[in-house]
Amino acid sequence: MANAKIWLDKLFNLGHKEYFDDFDRTSNILINQIQLIICAFLVMFTLKDLYVGSADYLMTIAILIVMLSFFFVRKKITLLAAVSFQITTCLIATTIEYLTHNLELRVEPFFLVILFFTVLFLPSRKGKYLFSGLVLVCFLAVIFSYDKHETSFQPNVTETDNVLIFIFASLMVFVITRRYFHLLKRILGDQANLLAVLKSKNTELERFAYITSHDLKQPIRNIGSFAGLLKKSINTIGKEEKNLEYLNEIESSASRMNTLIDEILSFSKINKVSFDKEQVDLGVLVTEYIKSHANYLNEKNATINFDKLPIVEGNKIYLSLLFQNLIENGIKYNNSDKPVISIFSKPRGQDIKITFEDNGIGISDEFSHTIFEPFKRLHSTRKYEGTGLGLSICRKIVESHDGKIWLESEKIRRGSRFAFTLPDS
Repeated sequence: MANAKIWLDKLFNLGHKEYFDDFDRTSNILINQIQLIICAFLVMFTLKDLYVGSADYLMTIAILIVMLSFFFVRKKITLLAAVSFQITTCLIATTIEYLTHNLELRVEPFFLVILFFTVLFLPSRKGKYLFSGLVLVCFLAVIFSYDKHETSFQPNVTETDNVLIFIFASLMVFVITRRYFHLLKRILGDQANLLAVLKSKNTELERFAYITSHDLKQPIRNIGSFAGLLKKSINTIGKEEKNLEYLNEIESSASRMNTLIDEILSFSKINKVSFDKEQVDLGVLVTEYIKSHANYLNEKNATINFDKLPIVEGNKIYLSLLFQNLIENGIKYNNSDKPVISIFSKPRGQDIKITFEDNGIGISDEFSHTIFEPFKRLHSTRKYEGTGLGLSICRKIVESHDGKIWLESEKIRRGSRFAFTLPDS
C-alpha cells in the first residue's frame, strides 16, 4: 500500500517546477489525475467492447496509446504544452467518437468538460478564446456533417455507454471542483493569517515609531541644551572646566544617538525572507566570540563556559549577533567580581533548546514578557548603558529562524536564564 502511494505521488508530481505557485501546482496535479482517469475510462471501454464483440475496441486502444504517451513526455514539456496536449487530444477523440457513432453516443458532456478545462487551465485569454472557439466549431461541424450527409459509421450504441459517459464526465468535474475548492480554502486561510500578522506588525510598527522618536529626541534635547549653555559660557574666563563638562555631555549624547540609530538599523534589517541559511556550528560561534572579544572579557574578568553545541541551519551573521547580545547582556547586568556565562543545549521535540545562564542581578518574573519589547529598559541609562533594543533583536532573530525565546523563572537560582529554540537541522 505504501509503495502504491509513493508511485501515485510521483505520478501526480510529474512536471512540477520549483517556481510553480499554488495555482500552477494544483493545475499540474489535476492534469495528471485527469489523464489517469481518462486512461482508466478507456481501459474500461476497451474491455467492454471486447466482451460484447464490438469493433470499437481498435479505436479505443488507439486513443489509449496516445493518452499513455503523455506520461512519457510529461517531464519534458511545460505546463502550457501539457494543458494544450490534453485539451486537443480529448477534443479530437470526443469529436471522432461523436461522428462515428451517428450522434447516438451522448458525448455532449465531454464537450462541456473540455470547455471547462479550457477556461480553467489555460493561462492566457487568447488561449482560452482559441480553444473555446475550437470546441464549438468541432461540435457544430459534427452536427452539420450528420444533418447534410447523414453519415453512419457505427451506430451500435447501448444505454450503458451513455450512462458510463455521464458518470465519467461527472467524476472529472467533481475531481476538478474539489481540488480547486481545497486550494481556494487554503488560500483564504493563508490570507486571513496574513492579515492578522499584518495587523499585528502594523500595531508594533506604530508603537516602535512612537518610542523611537521619543528615544531619539532625548539625546538631541541634551545636545541642544548643553550647546546653549556652552554658547553662553564659552567666552567667560574661568569657565574652561565647565565648558569641557558641557562638551563631554554633548559628545556622550551624540554617541548615544549614534548607537541608538545603529541598533534601530540592526533591528529593522532582520527579515526572515531576506537572508540565506547555511549549516552553522554554534560551538564555533562561541569560540569565535571569545577570541575576538578577549580584551573585553579580560577587562570584565568574565568567563564563558559551554558544552558541545549543535549544528543548526540558519544565518551565521544573525546567530552571531544573537549569541553576542545574550552573552554581553549577562556580563553587563552583573555585579559579581567574576561574571560567568554558561551555555548548554538539549533536544526538545523537533527543536534544539539553547540556554544562556549567568550569575548576574537577575530579572523578576513579572517582566518575563515585557523585556523583549523594543526600548523596554528595567534600569536607568545612568546605571546601565543601553538602548533597550538588545533583547528585542534577539527575539526577532530567533523568530526569523522559526524558534521561540523566553526568560526562565528566577526562583530556582541566582541570575538570569534565557532559553530559545531553533529547528533541529
